[in-house]
Amino acid sequence: MRPSFELRLETEVDHVMAAARTRLPQLESQVFVQVAGHHVELLMAQECRHYWSPWLSVTIDDLRTEDGAGSRVRGRYGPHPSVWTMLMSIHIALMFSAVCGLVYGVAQWTLGRDPFALIAIPIAGLLMLGVYMVSLAGQRLGASQMHTLRDALDKLLALPPDASGSAVVSA
Repeated sequence: MRPSFELRLETEVDHVMAAARTRLPQLESQVFVQVAGHHVELLMAQECRHYWSPWLSVTIDDLRTEDGAGSRVRGRYGPHPSVWTMLMSIHIALMFSAVCGLVYGVAQWTLGRDPFALIAIPIAGLLMLGVYMVSLAGQRLGASQMHTLRDALDKLLALPPDASGSAVVSA
């Protein structure tokens, strides 16, 4: 549900972060970037942001290999944290409704009554499927902005010409 990627760089993490900090002013104005330690958050600027706009969270770690030092860049796309919290809250509420329907339906059944409360289980399941489909539709609506954020990250992490490092993409 949340697309992710990983890059391996042959440059140490401190050099990658220093290069990123120097390139911050050169980025497009439609992307807002926050850098803290070895973590980078990229999101669309307020004037370009919609309800379905993605949020790219990137962590850069040290990577020790046989060839020497390097770094690993791990990124994960997702909705704005408030949207993610709302989606998870809806899923939890629907699961709770299904469990309540199950408990009440079993109680009705053991008392010899019609267990009409069991209908809450398939209804909650269908509603959860609907929420999932809406989230997939939101991903499709925000696809072009995902590419914009990835392009901004690529520009931000570009290595200086005198550095001896190259990017290797691994799925």
